[in-house]
Amino acid sequence: VARNDSTGGTLLRKVPTHSRSGDVYLACRTVCYDGEIVTILPHSGASAHHAAEAGDFSWVRTAMGVEGYIKRAYLRRVVVIGITGCTRCGKGRVSKALSERLDGATIVGQDDYWVGEVAVTTPDGNTVMSAEEPECTNHLAFAAAIEEAIKRAAAGAGGRDPAGTGVVIAEGFQLLHHERVRHLIGPVPTYLLELTKEACIRRRSQPAHFELNPNPLSENHITAVVWPAYEAYHARSVAPLLADGRLVCMPSPSSDEQVESLVERICADVGSATSTSPVFGISAP
Repeated sequence: VARNDSTGGTLLRKVPTHSRSGDVYLACRTVCYDGEIVTILPHSGASAHHAAEAGDFSWVRTAMGVEGYIKRAYLRRVVVIGITGCTRCGKGRVSKALSERLDGATIVGQDDYWVGEVAVTTPDGNTVMSAEEPECTNHLAFAAAIEEAIKRAAAGAGGRDPAGTGVVIAEGFQLLHHERVRHLIGPVPTYLLELTKEACIRRRSQPAHFELNPNPLSENHITAVVWPAYEAYHARSVAPLLADGRLVCMPSPSSDEQVESLVERICADVGSATSTSPVFGISAP
């Protein structure tokens, strides 16, 4: 949110009108302050009486979950692209190629907020250490880093799509675990890079490679610990978004050509969202 005057904030409205008289503001009198990040949501609740002015407003949700109308002139839009999937599915590879295509868009990687292994019990009753659980990541710090990247992008730093909209890329194996992170992604869907269990085991257990597999694991550990952690994440955080259309499945790439194809698809989605869906996205100063 960034007003073009010295007011510093704006009251959310329950009707899309420039009028300040009458019952036009939310009863809770919620104020969105300059610098606050809000999510723009699709909304078609404007009455015929306010139809002429509705195009000047967006329906938004604040970080506290309050929804209402705000003038579009007070918003600076940023698209946040989410990329997730199991270990070695190509999240980092696709993110880097996407960043290069989008004029150096900032990548916020979940691995940078990894805090350590935790003990888990395997199906056979053994206690082992896992680096793949939700508790292994500082999700609040991860969300804060995405928010900071959004603010920088809205201010003109980092990459932009061809239409000039700021872009941020967030990627991680537990990307969708925390609600605060989920609410920051959009208006494009999150992209899930799908990889079979067998392919995951093969890639993660191959000899060490500085880029493709810097931290090899045994097939037994992947089968008993890593893959079950991914299945739990999928059931808890991925499947609900699949059900309501907020997540798109894409095949994990195994070549530069396949990476390029995925990047083309995502860029097309970004272009469509920023050019034809003006009431859906992420806004920031």
